[in-house]
Amino acid sequence: YKLNDDLSIAESYEWNIPIDTVEYDTLNAPCCGHIAPFSAIVDSEGYLVGAYTKAGSKVPHPAAKDSTIFFKIDFEGNVLKRASYESTYSGSDLRAFYRYYHLVEADSGYIHYGLEGTVVNQEDRNVVYFDRDFNVVRTRRYLQAAGLPNIQGGRWYFGDVNVVRSPHGTTYMTCEADEVEVGVGNYYVSVLYEFDDNSDSPAVVPIKRYAERKTKHFDMATLSKGVAIANDHSLFYVYSLNVGPAGNRDSWIMIDHLTPEFEVMDEVYYDLPGDLMHSEACSITATEDGGVLVELYGYDMNMPNIMYESVVKFPAEAFLGVDEAHAN
Repeated sequence: YKLNDDLSIAESYEWNIPIDTVEYDTLNAPCCGHIAPFSAIVDSEGYLVGAYTKAGSKVPHPAAKDSTIFFKIDFEGNVLKRASYESTYSGSDLRAFYRYYHLVEADSGYIHYGLEGTVVNQEDRNVVYFDRDFNVVRTRRYLQAAGLPNIQGGRWYFGDVNVVRSPHGTTYMTCEADEVEVGVGNYYVSVLYEFDDNSDSPAVVPIKRYAERKTKHFDMATLSKGVAIANDHSLFYVYSLNVGPAGNRDSWIMIDHLTPEFEVMDEVYYDLPGDLMHSEACSITATEDGGVLVELYGYDMNMPNIMYESVVKFPAEAFLGVDEAHAN
């Protein structure tokens, strides 16, 4: 859709994409495929660049390989370029990574932070570099769980991956990691990474810095976009704490205002009003006046059938004069 300033639909464009299907599941019943778009950005040339996953089956099947299709359109709805790459796996909705931002623009093209195969396989986190026509230039790996520096315990799962290009030619990623700690067990933590994906490292993208947030009661990264970049290049990092293993605890949202070196300047605590409210952040966007917009959802744990979806404006003043984070 193309929207006017008053958010009414000015024009709409539609593409019909054939989907291969494979008649296979445990009951030998037809199992139709699907497409799922993700990661739309506007590049420096003014084109809309995005991607979608095309799956032939909802369950893994050797004859139904998934594909990732990258496309570029102008704002008149004309498709300028499209390229398709078949995967070595099938059944993409088992991973559910297609709904997040995985694509950024680099100096000479685009970088795709992808996950292939099962999410627990640390060999399959690939960074693919494309030129402007989506030709593959090189492929490297990222987030090798066994080799992360200065992290205690082990990590075997990474989810809710979202990436944003920094003003310094690096990439910020927010994600959720399953951390295993001796004597405690496993729990989710929210992690912010900066990847030096312009470096000359031949095989693995180096981690320039990272910051993690955790209560050990299952904390979540933001589903859609976890980092917003202010005009002064500082960062707003949003995440959800105390979510619970089934998303059923009295949780709350934190917004950290960080320097480009990930040092905390201010923190803001936010929760939906009420005594037992489950709150989770969905995305964050920096505003021209120095504040942020946060999209979130939640529910009253006394009335779990009622879901609240909100967009909350935090002015710049919300991040001034805060001595310490809310102690809950």
